[in-house]
Amino acid sequence: MGKTNKRIVGALAVAAALCGGAWLGRTDSRADAPPSAAAASSADAPPSTAALPEPVTAGQESKIQNPKSKISAVAALHLQGVSTCASAACHGGPDSGRADEKWRSAYTVWATQDQHTRAYTVLFDERARRIVALLDHVDAKQSRPWRDERCLACHATPGHTAESVDRSAVLADGVGCEACHGPAERWLGEHTKSTWATTENRYGPEWGMRNTDDLRVRAETCAGCHVGSRAADGQPARDVNHELIAAGHPRLNFEFGAYLANMPRHWNERADRLRHPDYEARVWAVGQGVSAIAALDLLAARAEQAEKEPQAGAAEHRAGDWPEFSEYQCFACHHDLRERALPSTAEHRHQPGTLPWGTWYFSRKYDWVVLGYLQAENPPRPGWDEKVTETIRQLNALADEMGAPRPDAAKVRAMAKGAAKAMSEFLPPIEQWPDDSRGMGLLRGSLHPAPNSGPASAESTDWDSAAQEYLELVAFVAAHRDLRPAGTKPSAGDQKMTAALEDLRRTLEFPIVVEAGATPSAPPRKLKFDSPRDFDPAEFQKALRRVRDVFDSMEP
Repeated sequence: MGKTNKRIVGALAVAAALCGGAWLGRTDSRADAPPSAAAASSADAPPSTAALPEPVTAGQESKIQNPKSKISAVAALHLQGVSTCASAACHGGPDSGRADEKWRSAYTVWATQDQHTRAYTVLFDERARRIVALLDHVDAKQSRPWRDERCLACHATPGHTAESVDRSAVLADGVGCEACHGPAERWLGEHTKSTWATTENRYGPEWGMRNTDDLRVRAETCAGCHVGSRAADGQPARDVNHELIAAGHPRLNFEFGAYLANMPRHWNERADRLRHPDYEARVWAVGQGVSAIAALDLLAARAEQAEKEPQAGAAEHRAGDWPEFSEYQCFACHHDLRERALPSTAEHRHQPGTLPWGTWYFSRKYDWVVLGYLQAENPPRPGWDEKVTETIRQLNALADEMGAPRPDAAKVRAMAKGAAKAMSEFLPPIEQWPDDSRGMGLLRGSLHPAPNSGPASAESTDWDSAAQEYLELVAFVAAHRDLRPAGTKPSAGDQKMTAALEDLRRTLEFPIVVEAGATPSAPPRKLKFDSPRDFDPAEFQKALRRVRDVFDSMEP
């Protein structure tokens, strides 16, 4: 990948910080390593194994599971712990820097650079204590996030440990190897043998290993925590709802490409790009679909819970409070009380007084980029137009129902499940699209959507949809460059495009204000808003037009 392409990938990494990436918000995953997973102080030492709650068991899990996932259910298999991967002869060797030898240092890179290692230890921080204290209406000194199922669901590797494995050690490892690669009870020894590559069904439930080379499996694994999921397959519910966010937990707005760009590479990314020459665009497309389906499945679970529990307004807050505010655009409510005229757009669906739903996961979906691409196939797929139209109709109907003052939970549950099923039909052809030189065509569709492509083609009038539009453009620009013949040198147009995208990114930055010192000797502090206080849709559209102008001037 050329130097210019690396700058584009760097823009993806910066975007993760822009887009609420929380602890993944570094600008370059290959820069200085993050703080190590330091042990908790003696006063906050991890509790003993006997005191630790186990995750939801298979008998407790919801009977309604997501049939669309490619991840096999392996609830009965046991965790072996990260230490089983740490030998220098296995994955604990030094990082040579060679892509084809990444497997030798996978543990080393994870342990020294990956912030997943800190997922459990951050539960001992003051912020985590304060969050749980606010949730449970107790003093922060009494809160124990490291024992709380709501926290452990994502801040530790879920599952059952083998009798010979210290559960407290597995917890202290944070989000370890088996959280993504599957419980290693059956494959730990087998995957070291030369026959493992030809073992039948090695990625099925019999063995328990996940095929993380498959981009969809990888995205579904990430989405389980970074989007959220219902309790199923032996996994506890993972749900960062509005109550958690109001207590201080970062908002979850996952974008697969940006998160991968921010991750320290403990895998062979060169192999990813050899398998998929249009890697960035494919990651974007697969990630968008997986994230949307996960969000719909979580919405269905929330609506289902609302049907069972008393409605909002009860004497105390219950899990069934409805509607769930984290489904909506945060900044529709959390903004300054000042007047700002929004651009008038015929397709703009959100009326004054309604809460805009799905602005992050559904603002720029398949209906105009990916579906438009697939529609252009030659010959076209039978019935494809009808499927596209019906999927758009279902998503729009769901948005309308969620925009009502009190959405009907039963309707929402059925509509969300139907929309998830419809969207899941598009994932296999997206995974299988041909690796060829369609990058410019894909980018052209992204920059110049068809005028009749529906509400998704409306101008980005809110920060969520604008940020998603930027991420999409970065992905397709990078893919277009990667699809060029080997040895192609960056052109003047490439440099202009990089600069134009950087100008577009700046319109999305959260503002920083300088606070005056408390005393003459105290230095001023820089405070960063956790919201796009100064986002101006008109400025974003102006910068976007510059990107389009640069693109139109470039050679096909």
